[in-house]
Amino acid sequence: MNRLIFFLLISLTTGSFAQKVSYSNQIINSTDANIIAIREQWKMYIKDCMMTYISKNDESLHKYWSNSDVETKYSTIAMYQFSDNVPAPFYGEMVTYDITKLDNDFYRLKTIIISSDSISKGVIANFTLFADISDNKVKFVSYLQNKESQLNSYTTKHIKYLYSDNFSFSRKEARRAEKLYIQLLSDFDIDGKNKLTYIVSNELDEANKLIGFDYSVRSSTLKDAGYYMQKSNIILSCQVAHLHELVHVVLQSKYPNAPRLFHEGIATYWGGTNEKEYKFHLKMLKEIVNNQENIDFSNFNEWEKIIDNKTNPFYTIGAIFIDYAYKLGGQEKVEVLLKSEDDINTTLQDELGINDIDGFIKNYLNNE
Repeated sequence: MNRLIFFLLISLTTGSFAQKVSYSNQIINSTDANIIAIREQWKMYIKDCMMTYISKNDESLHKYWSNSDVETKYSTIAMYQFSDNVPAPFYGEMVTYDITKLDNDFYRLKTIIISSDSISKGVIANFTLFADISDNKVKFVSYLQNKESQLNSYTTKHIKYLYSDNFSFSRKEARRAEKLYIQLLSDFDIDGKNKLTYIVSNELDEANKLIGFDYSVRSSTLKDAGYYMQKSNIILSCQVAHLHELVHVVLQSKYPNAPRLFHEGIATYWGGTNEKEYKFHLKMLKEIVNNQENIDFSNFNEWEKIIDNKTNPFYTIGAIFIDYAYKLGGQEKVEVLLKSEDDINTTLQDELGINDIDGFIKNYLNNE
């Protein structure tokens, strides 16, 4: 959806804001001055989150958060857990159903996001954060900021790992992740001064809970699942060395507009996917060709699907183009792909000389 449509949506939403932000009757009817202050501050914060989508001035939101949350970027978790580009209020109604005093002037907030259409409603997230009141001022505190001191940690030069007692952490795997991270920073000439926060758990839902999300549509039951929140600079994963996501960490910041085919392709080329290296997925793609007659890879977007929990052909096709670019022109040619603003077919033709995509992929697989 383009920015003009979002601007119109903001105008409609902020004009009738009660439709976007709701509270339980207990919160609405509360006479507690602190709860009232938190309620109104939260409402203003959500409104400003929506407005900053247009202004792109995220710094204007810092005033709502603790200094620690601003410094760590944890302040962005609640609004951008399932999208780095669009704040949570655009996905549905924000319903805060609990504001409870925990200790002195420290309060807990629980909020759900309800998505609705003409047919049905559904909860897409349920999360917790906190509010601290000092000198009559409300400052929000992220769940992770409050939880972090209770977690175990291990730090490499560029990565800060956080994990619970029930997770079997491997320092060897952490060093493996750091090695790839350093190589990518060097190859792509990227400053890695901002330390990455890496939350690792036995299950992705457990990792989500460590950042305050008891439920989120951004979830998976796969043992190798993980995702990267660019605004917060946080990886959540079931693996200590989730190399695929680490590639995204390094390259998404430098090439935010690169086509998804190339982003997933280079992440698969360097870091594999589903715990298997690039060569494994080439073999899987070759088996698909051998087992299906009249197969056509020209419309590669149609191949973005996980097959038997083993492989995603879309990722592998992207990796093939990255591999060919390395062979054709090395690092420079790969960066040309990531920088290109043309459509993918034009880029493949102009930069790699590929006119027949289907034929190229099949020929590539035959030569492997």
